[in-house]
Amino acid sequence: TKTQMPVRREGEDLPKIPIDSSQKIPSRPGGDSATVKIYNENNELIRTLKVKADTGFNRNYWGFEMKGLRQLGSPQQRGGGGRFGGGEVNSAEPAGLPVFPGTYKLVIILGNDSDQTTIVVKGDPNVPMTKEFYDARMKMMKRLDKSTEKLLSITDQLNDADETIKKVETALQGVEEKPADNLRKMGKAMTDSIKNIRDFILGKKQEKQGTGTPYQLTASGKLNEARFSTLGKNKIPDEQEMRLATEAETLVQQVIQRTNYFFATKWKEYQMQVENKPIKLFKEIKPVEQ
Repeated sequence: TKTQMPVRREGEDLPKIPIDSSQKIPSRPGGDSATVKIYNENNELIRTLKVKADTGFNRNYWGFEMKGLRQLGSPQQRGGGGRFGGGEVNSAEPAGLPVFPGTYKLVIILGNDSDQTTIVVKGDPNVPMTKEFYDARMKMMKRLDKSTEKLLSITDQLNDADETIKKVETALQGVEEKPADNLRKMGKAMTDSIKNIRDFILGKKQEKQGTGTPYQLTASGKLNEARFSTLGKNKIPDEQEMRLATEAETLVQQVIQRTNYFFATKWKEYQMQVENKPIKLFKEIKPVEQ
């Protein structure tokens, strides 16, 4: 059956996906979560949601958005989905941009059982948008997303490196030998180098209050500038958006070069020193006299 989803007006609740309450879901220990896969008219998977499933009538929401990217600086395994994830079990997949009006297929999976329906997403008559305009904007956003994905990979690598340094520091606690002191100094230098790269991506944190936020040229900032310019104008991206995208890509390439150089030189040397240093982690224990 096809279910038409009405256009959501400002101030109204999100439309609900109706579910037949006569179809009971068997209760299992610990509760259940269902997977909802959403496909466009080309049968391409555009969104995956995790929703809570229980006996009786189940009500969940989809905000007409496709899959997005997690924010720069957020943990790698961060839950997401926001208000569009539905239920108490949120998808780890962040919400992205709105879909274009059309017919979409929803496949609901619970264990070995599945069912599907279709919904029609209608355009907002107050904000008309042609397919040409939508496709041009999406093309630019996908271009910017490629740079964002590269920065996400780099920040994940930097976070992993920070965790490794902390593990080394923990293993060296209480060890007063000179090789241990040298490794602590190297670890501090690695932390400083990682911070410098991260600052070039995200910007330096302002420690003082009341001084305002000075402008910082960062890779993420330039990407956001290009993104806001693309989404904030009711026109096909033109020379201005192209220039901003190119400037952002140049900064991202600089970040990649700095990161690759760091891990190929300084970090490699630190790794070799940690793996080769014969650190004495155990104190000699003398037997207690009886």
